[in-house]
Parts: sequence; C-alpha cells; structure tokens
Amino acid sequence: KGVLAFDVDGTLAERNKPLSEEMVCVLNNLSRHGIKLAIITGQPMSVHADRLKPIFYPGMIIYANDSTQKYIVDKKCLPQEVLSYRKGFKDDAEKSLVEIAIRQTIIYKRGSLNTPKGIKEVILIEPIVIEDRVTQVAFKFNLTLEQREYLAGHIKEKMQELGLSGLSVRASGKTTIAVHRAGISKATAINDLSESMGLFPEDIIYFGDEFFP
Repeated sequence: KGVLAFDVDGTLAERNKPLSEEMVCVLNNLSRHGIKLAIITGQPMSVHADRLKPIFYPGMIIYANDSTQKYIVDKKCLPQEVLSYRKGFKDDAEKSLVEIAIRQTIIYKRGSLNTPKGIKEVILIEPIVIEDRVTQVAFKFNLTLEQREYLAGHIKEKMQELGLSGLSVRASGKTTIAVHRAGISKATAINDLSESMGLFPEDIIYFGDEFFP
C-alpha cells in the first residue's frame, strides 16, 4: 500500500534528457511488483510525454504545470487530462491581462535606472517569449533564482495595478517565471492523489527538488 511520487528533471533524469535505461528498468520493476507510481512536475505534459512514455502504465497519475493539471494514463498508455481537476485562469481576458503585465514590467525594467545591472544586461539581450501553458503563463530568462524573484515581485505589483488578484507569480526551475492560480502547490497534488487513491498523505513518498538520478 502506498505511492511513490517523483519529480522529473533533476530526479528521474538530467534536465531535458531522456530517462536512462537503468532508471526505466527500476521504475518498471516497481510497478510490475504492484508499487504505484505518480509524477508531479512543474513542466507542461507536452514537455515530458515522450520522456515518460517508457514508464507509463494504465491508471498512472501525473500532475503537470505546477500541479494545475492532472492526467491519468489510459489503457493505450496515453495520458488523458482530467478536466474537472484543471486549475486555470478565470477566462481568456484574465490571461491576456497577465501577459500585458509581464510585457509592461519587462519593458519598463529594460529602461529603468533602478534595475540591477545583472538583470538589465540579460533582459535587454534576451527576447520576451511568453508561453501559454493553458493553466499557466510563463516566460524564461537566464537569471538566478534571486534575480527572477526580483522580476516576479514587480510583475505582481503590475498585476495588482491592472486589477488582477488571486494569482501567484513565482520563479521555478532554472530559468522560468510563471503565473498561475494562487494556492496551488505540490501539496495540492499530494492531497488530491491521496484522495483519488483512498490513501493518507503519509502513505505517499515524494522524491524531487534536484534529488538527482
């Protein structure tokens, strides 16, 4: 009884690389012996679907996009989204305002004398590429965690100026800043997983946050 839940990058595989044959073998042996596996990742399913395919089995549960989306692997070993779980934006208008807040903040920071030098050098060179991840709006800059948190704080202020509330802005991974519904975290996924499988949260062991394969 119980579930082993894993992050992907830095845990099951090196960042942006496939799972090793050894890792696939270990995970498949666990599932063949009746041990349930789950995935909890900050990335969209589109990023990991091919990488995780060797370990998929019917009924496996995956939480993606910082736990804002849930998938269950079907009998054909294809992940299908559970739309009733989806924790996204109120509507397209809210999402559009978020994108406006991001662009306005970055453009302002490019010209501001108060922007730290290290941050300005990067955002002046790198383009603003905003990704619509369905339940998230995200963009990337090659900045440290502390530098991205600086930008995240100013984007939050701009969102409030535009009348947006109930949203979280946070730095994640190595280069990403993402905006999504507030109050959603890995704990949200763990609680839903325990409820879905009729378990207590303590029956779930989570491996992640740069544990490294």
